[in-house]
Amino acid sequence: MVTTLPTEELRSQQVDCLSPSNNSASTLFERYHSRTDFPGYQTADVFYSPLVVLAVAEARDAQMRAGVVQERNGYYYIIDVGRLGDQIINRTLWTDLDPSATLRGPIKVGSTDPAASNSGNLLYFLLGNAFAGDASQALQMSDLPTVLPLLSNVKDSQGLQANRSEDFFNRWISGVAEYQYPLGWVYESQILEYSNLSGVDFQSRLNSEFSILYPEPGVYSVHQFIALSPNGQRLIAALQTPALQQLAWDHGFRSLTAGVVNDQQVFPNLRVPTRLTAVTSLPDAPVIERIVACLKDDTQC
Repeated sequence: MVTTLPTEELRSQQVDCLSPSNNSASTLFERYHSRTDFPGYQTADVFYSPLVVLAVAEARDAQMRAGVVQERNGYYYIIDVGRLGDQIINRTLWTDLDPSATLRGPIKVGSTDPAASNSGNLLYFLLGNAFAGDASQALQMSDLPTVLPLLSNVKDSQGLQANRSEDFFNRWISGVAEYQYPLGWVYESQILEYSNLSGVDFQSRLNSEFSILYPEPGVYSVHQFIALSPNGQRLIAALQTPALQQLAWDHGFRSLTAGVVNDQQVFPNLRVPTRLTAVTSLPDAPVIERIVACLKDDTQC
């Protein structure tokens, strides 16, 4: 969105704003466009959602025995993102963790295509940080010779991936992809909204059939708006009002507006952590571009 539309096209079509779902977008935008070409240029992060892993019960329990997952205060955390990354790269089998496991095949985290979807993209940034040596720190340009081939191997091992987060989530939660990917990477907002749907019997499935795991460090999808005109600035102001922020929370998106509280009672069937205490950083724009190029074409790795 921010790199493929030329300045001339944005101006000729009188585009008021862009709405990427990753807060590195404004940095990328400014690499491809001049701010002075857009008199209304303004950026704002308007709401966000952590990324989580949905894990079938057998996968959760196997990873707890392996020391990769830990339960604390009623929540499940992936406490060792680096070891999970090593399992993926080394094609560790579920039966290697537990010879009596009913799960078969190598350990992998199902996601959307990282070259086409923001959620999958963020998984690969988190794994890239881990492969560089510290999941809590953004990888650097100097890390890419080591990290890019590993990310390419992860992508190749996944097989066909959905282009849209909605498609992947729906296939996983309906059971179609649940055991194809015993670990599935989704937005927290998706599982929150799903928990309120009528007729899904959510509470009977939670923690008996599957659990929600929070990576530690975690990663946020921060939904950013880039205003290109005064009308776009007005939209940013509207989206930051308490009324619109409450509407966002009704659909599972956390607020970035001061004073707005994400009332847990909105989702009575699912209790989530109030905030994450460990969050990773995204790489700089040039590093992101190199990673995305690699994920689109492995000859660029």
